[in-house]
Amino acid sequence: MRTILGEAIKKRDRTPTVENETYFKSQCFYCNQMSANGCPAFEEGIPLAILNNLHDHSNPYDGDNGIMFEKSDKFKDQNITIMSLNGTFPPIKWVV
Repeated sequence: MRTILGEAIKKRDRTPTVENETYFKSQCFYCNQMSANGCPAFEEGIPLAILNNLHDHSNPYDGDNGIMFEKSDKFKDQNITIMSLNGTFPPIKWVV
């Protein structure tokens, strides 16, 4: 999974930016901490609860070494709605 997400991060400069996105993307995609090498908060791999947006990682998560979500400068002027893959409708949402 880290490789796939890493490839997405490498390509994010080519991804169109859209105000108030309504499709699923992991909050990690919008995080300043992420790089093609993964996430420094979770060196062994990002927990599914965070990848699937079941946990808002602007709040602490066990094992994150005190490193939390920080909105990427690329998206700083955009309202991004984060949606979870929680299997319910409507999905859990928050704005970053």
